[in-house]
Amino acid sequence: GNEVFTYDYVRSIHAVANGFADAAAVEGPLYDWLISRGDPDAARTRIVDRSPPFGNPPVAVHPALDRQVRRRLREFFLTLQDDERGRELLAGIMVERFVEPDAGLYAPVQQMAETLERP
Repeated sequence: GNEVFTYDYVRSIHAVANGFADAAAVEGPLYDWLISRGDPDAARTRIVDRSPPFGNPPVAVHPALDRQVRRRLREFFLTLQDDERGRELLAGIMVERFVEPDAGLYAPVQQMAETLERP
């Protein structure tokens, strides 16, 4: 009956693992990463359901950031998988590569939000 806001997925997992909460919604890739790293709190929880797949949070920059810097950052992220060090960095966060998103990537999130807004 009560909600608790931890403001952090890792804290949410900790709350469930230690009996402060019955359940929590967390980001799947982060949960999977914690499990792969042997996190003791994540290991004491279990998945009861997963949402449909949708895009991970985007990389965002301040709108006033210099265009050249934006272009270089975009190129950096989109080419990380092209060399060994970049692949190591990506593997460390369990990401294969960054891609340009297509327009429908976040449609399932929009549909969930619309469902929640209905009376």
